[in-house]
Amino acid sequence: MKNEEASYRSIQLQTEATLTSVPRGAPSWVIEELIIDTLDTFQPYFAEKLTNEDALEMLLNATNFFELLDEI
Repeated sequence: MKNEEASYRSIQLQTEATLTSVPRGAPSWVIEELIIDTLDTFQPYFAEKLTNEDALEMLLNATNFFELLDEI
């Protein structure tokens, strides 16, 4: 049963990856898998469907936050 679940998740990720793209202007460290993981993590907390651009904004905001903390 575990193999079936892992296989299903793999197929799901491949399908999402084909539908997910990195928004233009994103830093080079932002890859499709990171966008997918961000959407998977935060979508349960939002009523509206999050976009790839929303995921990028979340990633950049988190990066800026931790850079600011590093300066303190």
